[in-house]
Amino acid sequence: MNAHVRHVWAAVLVATLMAISTAAGAEEKSRLDVVLERGKLIVVTLTTVPPFAFNDDKGQLVGFDIDIARLFAQALFKDPTKVEFVSVTAEGRWPAIESGRADMGVGGTTTYPDRAIRVAFTRPFIDSGISVLVSKKSGIKTLADLNQDKFTVASLNNPQMADRAKRFFPKAKALTFDTPAAQFLAVRSGRANALQIDTPSAEYPQYTEIYQKWFGKHPPPQKFYLSQ
Repeated sequence: MNAHVRHVWAAVLVATLMAISTAAGAEEKSRLDVVLERGKLIVVTLTTVPPFAFNDDKGQLVGFDIDIARLFAQALFKDPTKVEFVSVTAEGRWPAIESGRADMGVGGTTTYPDRAIRVAFTRPFIDSGISVLVSKKSGIKTLADLNQDKFTVASLNNPQMADRAKRFFPKAKALTFDTPAAQFLAVRSGRANALQIDTPSAEYPQYTEIYQKWFGKHPPPQKFYLSQ
């Protein structure tokens, strides 16, 4: 937990408000019109990204992103429960929104130009860095310590993390996973010695402060995946 790489990471809301045709020659409706007529908001989300979106001990979907989506439902329908969540992978968010399967999504992403021509982005509501978490028994204190071929780093399957690994610890072996939960499990089980992750997911006190500023209460309790 002692090594940190500061990079800008923005948790953003993505939404399509493009006009859609109901029938040939019919007047076009906005996505907002469709949502209001339907009576609920459909939101794509990840479900394995604590503390932003994850299933609690009762199997309920909770987290910062989930509560942000409920704020939108409250604003639209005066009822925070008027929202349906659709679980997707990180890459599955874009086609789900483009196809109309969902109205919007809430989650961490990087605003690349090719994505910006596909969906509309709001301004970021969290600006985060990247942290490197290490197993306590590894003896790793710095990024220089980590940059050895005897160590293995767990990363998510995305180009940003691959580029970062090549830049800061190119000698370390790499394991890639689809979810942060799998990264934590890899370190906990000994398959990896370290992982790179978004800072709010790594530093719970910092996340708690952010959550309290937004919602005026403590965040939902979450499991600590890394204990050694």
